[in-house]
Amino acid sequence: MSHRYVSKSHRHANKRTGVLVGGAATALLAAAIVLPQANASPEQPRSPRTFSSESAARVVSSLKADLGADRTAGWYLDAGKGRLVMNVLSAEDARRVEAEGAVAKVVRNSMSELQAATRALRDSAAIPGTAWSIDPRTNRVSVTADRTVTGEKLAALTRAVETLGGGVASVKRSSGEFRRYDGGGTPPTTASRSPHHRPVSR
Repeated sequence: MSHRYVSKSHRHANKRTGVLVGGAATALLAAAIVLPQANASPEQPRSPRTFSSESAARVVSSLKADLGADRTAGWYLDAGKGRLVMNVLSAEDARRVEAEGAVAKVVRNSMSELQAATRALRDSAAIPGTAWSIDPRTNRVSVTADRTVTGEKLAALTRAVETLGGGVASVKRSSGEFRRYDGGGTPPTTASRSPHHRPVSR
């Protein structure tokens, strides 16, 4: 008799425990569903949208004002796909860019670092026949030397670029010759260091 009583009580306890465990599991499942929604950022990534040059400029202006100049590093419009690509320095800022429908690219060099590199080149490598500009696609300063830059001039340019570091600037050669045009009909003169020089093949 005693044995049957204990067994029955044990069954009741198991049944009750099963209800409690099941209730706890349900509560945990509900928490797992609710918590991600509660912690979700309002800036969810969007599928990249198509931009015109005007709409891209407006979005870039807004993002620069929001993020600040030190947290962006240039941008460009992929004309073939109409995609706005903006360089940023952190994953957090990348999410902000993506929330606007643009493509975010996390890069190494800030715009201020790239601008400092161009100033260093101006001071140490002002060699006729060279040109440089900041390339947002590579996040580096692109330095070009035309066919007149040879010998010691080319060696000096290479040393100046190497001082900046391979991740900041790179040198490429042009088979043409840079000529300066002033827009007023004046005969062209030897190019110097402006990124606006045009290579002319002969």
